[in-house]
Amino acid sequence: MRQINNFEREILRRIIGYNNAGTITNLASVIDPQLSNKDIYLDYDSGTAEIRADIQFYNQGSLVNEIRRLTFEIVMIVNLLRDLQDNGYLTLFLEAPLPNNIRYGQLIGGNEYVIATIVDPLVTTLLLDYSFRYILVGQSLIDFVNNEFRSVEKVQADNAEIQSAKDSAINKRNLGIAVVAIIIATILSVWEIYNGTQEVKYGKMQVEQEQNVKLNITQQNSIENKLEENKKSLEEIKSVLRELKQLQTEKGKLKNKVATDKIK
Repeated sequence: MRQINNFEREILRRIIGYNNAGTITNLASVIDPQLSNKDIYLDYDSGTAEIRADIQFYNQGSLVNEIRRLTFEIVMIVNLLRDLQDNGYLTLFLEAPLPNNIRYGQLIGGNEYVIATIVDPLVTTLLLDYSFRYILVGQSLIDFVNNEFRSVEKVQADNAEIQSAKDSAINKRNLGIAVVAIIIATILSVWEIYNGTQEVKYGKMQVEQEQNVKLNITQQNSIENKLEENKKSLEEIKSVLRELKQLQTEKGKLKNKVATDKIK
């Protein structure tokens, strides 16, 4: 299905609105909002179409611009309905024979009006042929409008694109997670190696400390043994000194006695 412009979207929403209300509409009803203070008059006997506008709002000059606008909109709407029918979105049909002449629009009955005949034979034919054809809406048209005027193929393509974007985002996220995991694993590995090195150093220090402790104990024992030996030597010296002192004392006593004896 081709791209739909804003005016055509408005028309399709009207058609779907009638359908949702349980009414089978036609072109005359769909175009009615465009016919403020105007009627479209169709004469099937003469094969002519004209616009009748309330004289209170329009004169012959201003009505020309209205005809130009309506002509453009009528051609757009009919071409839209044809395209939709060709693509299986809706069906156009006549329910019963039409009268010799008929009018539709919002011109108030009894008000004076000015007339402008539609001279373009194509537009006249479109109005005579399509104005009162009923529009039977298919589910595909309902889906088309509900899906923001996208065909099933377009919806599938958009969904595939969205899914692809989601997959890409997931892949990027997973890649990011993987990169972070690798970085963390690398940091942990370096940390483990560092801890292992520290443990080796600490173990080596412990061994050295234990060896130093053992060495200090041995040295202490050696010093204590030497002190003990020196203590024994000192005691022996003290003992010798005591003996010498005692000998000197006895020697002094002996000298005194000898001297005393000489005096006698």
